[in-house]
Amino acid sequence: MTSDLTSLLDNYAVGFELTEHLIERGHRRIATLWDETDVTSVTERLTGHVQALRKHGIRVSPELTALTTYHRLPDDRRLAMLTAFLDRPEPPTVLLCANGHTLAHAARDLSVLGLEVPGQIELAGMDDAGPFDLLPLTVAAARLPSGEMGRRAMEMLARRIRNPDGPHEVRHVLLPVEIRTRDSAQAYLRVVGAGRA
Repeated sequence: MTSDLTSLLDNYAVGFELTEHLIERGHRRIATLWDETDVTSVTERLTGHVQALRKHGIRVSPELTALTTYHRLPDDRRLAMLTAFLDRPEPPTVLLCANGHTLAHAARDLSVLGLEVPGQIELAGMDDAGPFDLLPLTVAAARLPSGEMGRRAMEMLARRIRNPDGPHEVRHVLLPVEIRTRDSAQAYLRVVGAGRA
């Protein structure tokens, strides 16, 4: 019997470890910004995020942890969402973004609202998929083991091609994520807005 290895990213660890890092840096009010909301990986990341908050005795705010899309909203609705966060009596100190595309929108929107990143608010990324390297603009970002996932998937495909009719035992392997911090970046980026309307 051959064994098919399914490599899975530890999405719970993405949410948990990244949130723990933000808490260690002094953040207590963390708002989450999502892209897709109806996939298992997102709910696992949210669960990890919430568990890290609870572990450190931080109240879980339904408004800051709501599983609603940000990335896919039109510009005016994204700006309204950020404005509502920022106008709270105790606004978030960091925006934890689902991926690089969401982070890029958040950086742009914050500049439109006239905020400095970092300075007035921080950005963090749960996923390094996106249009650019997240680290120079974030306090922390998760680096996903994409290469290892691809390598293992190709090995599984090759085994199936060699033995298409044989019995296959499926094994699941959780691949760890790496949390990279701004301290390890070679350069920093700063977003400076013109002034809040």
